[in-house]
Amino acid sequence: MEKLSKILIIEDDSAISNMLSDILKEEHYDVTVASDGRAALDIITRTSHDLIILDLNLPHRDGFALLADIKKKDRETGNFVPVIIMTAVYTSPNDKVTCLNAGADDFLRKPFDLVELLARVRSLLRVQELYKQSQFLATHDSLTRCYNRRYLNDFLDREFERYKRYKEGFTLFVFDLDNFKLVNDKLSHDAGDRVLLHMGQSLQNFFRAVDCVARLGGDEFAAVLPDCNAQEALKVGERFAQYMASPERKKELGEVSGNLTFSIGGASAPEHAKTKEELMRLADEALAAAKKRRAKPAPNDLGAKRLGSRNRQFKTC
Repeated sequence: MEKLSKILIIEDDSAISNMLSDILKEEHYDVTVASDGRAALDIITRTSHDLIILDLNLPHRDGFALLADIKKKDRETGNFVPVIIMTAVYTSPNDKVTCLNAGADDFLRKPFDLVELLARVRSLLRVQELYKQSQFLATHDSLTRCYNRRYLNDFLDREFERYKRYKEGFTLFVFDLDNFKLVNDKLSHDAGDRVLLHMGQSLQNFFRAVDCVARLGGDEFAAVLPDCNAQEALKVGERFAQYMASPERKKELGEVSGNLTFSIGGASAPEHAKTKEELMRLADEALAAAKKRRAKPAPNDLGAKRLGSRNRQFKTC
């Protein structure tokens, strides 16, 4: 089922807001209404929308202040929520310029034409969808749809900043497919892509929505787990290994799963590291230690274990 675009109407005139709400719902949009600036600010803070229709003359908090709140949230989250200013108070060309310079994306005077309003709504939603697509391409790996290394680095920076403020630790896991080159060489690059896609999807399905799952490049993946200390991380790593060893995971991969293993390494902040660089280095060292424990396969052999078997190592104090 296609997800409905979410539109927030901020309007103190109930006749106008009810009319707009009914029309937009008929056009299959998910509509929320706020009748004053205070209620609108609460909604903006707690939830996200694809487009906002904003009246400037509001009780409790005026439209310009709310516009600033919306754009501030955009900067903090990296999102883009287009705003249509709709007002009868400012009507001159200079007023329109003032609103656009303040951050509005479009401007309509009251009374407005409904056909024109709907056209502007559709136009801005198309722009917003293009923005989402460009952001996805900039932050995600095209094959696995996991986050990319660039996003992972930014996520780690934010986690260290969050630790400084709230003293909540976190964990970095790194994953590596053992002898993955043999899959490409012996079976084909298409088979290798299926393995990478399976690993990426398995990681995303297993870890929480608040966790950051990324493909570092090649056959290496990583996961950052907020609010997860070293002791908890050991249990999570074991559960993931068991998850990957389940018959369901092997069935999903089919014949390619026959002879492939993976290794896990990890480190936690602040138990093991106080900087991003140190945390990544220690996690890599733990991964290398896990891989050393695995016996080298015979020539032209993909190994004796199936994907889901694992070597794991966690940095200890």
